[in-house]
Amino acid sequence: MLLPISWAYSQTLELDYCQERARSLSPIKKQELLYETQANLNIKNLNTLNLPQSRLNGTYNYLSDVLDIGIDIAGLDIAEIPQNQYTLTLDISQKIYDGGYVKNAKKMQEAQLAANVKGMEVDLFEIKGMINTLYFNALVYQENEKLLGTVVDELNKQLKKINSQVENGAMLKSNANILNQQILKIQQQILEVQLGRKAMIDMLSDWIGEPISPDAEFTLPLIADHN
Repeated sequence: MLLPISWAYSQTLELDYCQERARSLSPIKKQELLYETQANLNIKNLNTLNLPQSRLNGTYNYLSDVLDIGIDIAGLDIAEIPQNQYTLTLDISQKIYDGGYVKNAKKMQEAQLAANVKGMEVDLFEIKGMINTLYFNALVYQENEKLLGTVVDELNKQLKKINSQVENGAMLKSNANILNQQILKIQQQILEVQLGRKAMIDMLSDWIGEPISPDAEFTLPLIADHN
């Protein structure tokens, strides 16, 4: 049994879209985002070292015995020293010169991020290559299916003419049988192409994380867009 041949595609796919979808779903991309976030946080913390630093200090003392000088002076009220004593101080400091520590530390963070991202790009390039392989294989199967379908249509037209001539006695039945065999062979090729295309679609669907219609149209990318 043959899968139905259809050129009325309900979904159109582009290579760039598939590549971006696969990249965004990849754990490698999430790891890259983690590196970027961590580096940005580290740089932000380094920037705060150049800002004025403040620190609030507090002490508390409790005096079990209060000193009494034992002298009464007329008209003079001498306050009793409290047993609970609190001290609060606010210290503010501003770094004048750090020997280039913050600047160099920020450069190190940026260099480390660039190295990590570079390593991620190698793995993402491999993903891009896999998407390209699946996409272009599906595209080749698609075009072959169209071509073979056109050949079958033409052979069926010829078969109709031959059958008419056979009925009129102008041609042998064997000629129609030979053409029928050719049509059956091509139909078998169409089935193989359709199965191959479906396999590519199923794998590509897993990579981009969304279903792809069996009748999806794979468009040929413009060369200028991928130089």
